[in-house]
Amino acid sequence: MSLRIFFFNDTATTEIYTLSLHDALPISLTPAAVSAAHLDPVIEQGRLLDRITNGQAPPLIDVRTPGEYRAGHIPGAINIPLQEFEQRLAEFSAYRDREVVVYCETGVRASYGARRLQSLGFAELRFVDGDMVAWRKAGLPQER
Repeated sequence: MSLRIFFFNDTATTEIYTLSLHDALPISLTPAAVSAAHLDPVIEQGRLLDRITNGQAPPLIDVRTPGEYRAGHIPGAINIPLQEFEQRLAEFSAYRDREVVVYCETGVRASYGARRLQSLGFAELRFVDGDMVAWRKAGLPQER
């Protein structure tokens, strides 16, 4: 049995993911469920921007599609879409013992991505407050 997930974004594109039942996102998954106990699971936008500006940002993983990423992303973020996690594991496995920030457009895919990272041994996972929707709405800088 599989679960199909549809994502609609503000560029009117639709993403479809087909997941096996064992990969389905549990309803109980929250940022607190995947973050290290000593870290607030949500990083405020202003705090993240300060860390980016000061060259002290944690690795930022944008799990959106390449098209969404090209349209604008948080400065310094790397794009690793959910459907490419397995093939690109080597690119981010070095971050396993570090704080890592995961984000998407609205938070749904970031939660799924964090769940996957947690299953791979990542422990210090955080989420951008409001994800990309809020970052854009706040007028914060984006790279293209």
